[in-house]
Amino acid sequence: MTGETMAGKPEVVLSKGDNIMMYMHVTGARPDGRRYDNDQAYLYRFREGKLIEGQTIPVDQHAFHEFLAD
Repeated sequence: MTGETMAGKPEVVLSKGDNIMMYMHVTGARPDGRRYDNDQAYLYRFREGKLIEGQTIPVDQHAFHEFLAD
């Protein structure tokens, strides 16, 4: 979908126990010219060293939706 252009730069990484939160600046481009340049939060939960749950939370949900919409 993005021709391997999606990239993220971690700005904040926090952890407590089996939980990790990252705040990243993410960029990407679509072949049709749409661009994404925004912040996102990621929440991950691990159990016994394995990922059991993950969430991506775009700061600007409208921009994220427009970028991914067909």
